[in-house]
Amino acid sequence: NAAHIPVDGRLGDYQKDVRPDGTSTPFHGGPGTLGVFNALNVTWDPVKGYAGPLGHGSSYIQVVQFDGDGCPDARTLLTYSQSPNPRSPHYVDQTRLFSQGGWVTDRFCAADVAAATVSTLHLRG
Repeated sequence: NAAHIPVDGRLGDYQKDVRPDGTSTPFHGGPGTLGVFNALNVTWDPVKGYAGPLGHGSSYIQVVQFDGDGCPDARTLLTYSQSPNPRSPHYVDQTRLFSQGGWVTDRFCAADVAAATVSTLHLRG
């Protein structure tokens, strides 16, 4: 009541990852102590709701399927994204993807890695 959150309110409207630069991304999940599979914990603010940096929880998620073709099909996600630098394109990219229920396709087998390779760097010495 103090945060003026309606009983039928959407969780993402009141539970957000707010970065130091003000970037805000709605997210799902909740306290693992409540039996929520996607465990995320943030501090409750009676005026703002659950708004602030994600305190802790599922930071790396991986789902793997073995379909018998000899190469696993994997999807991964870094819920907090890869970079703490607000100028990086990887500052909130995967956090937004997480918010939308998306995944990053991972590659394990040589043919998949080769097909997804953008560039290579050979070091000598």
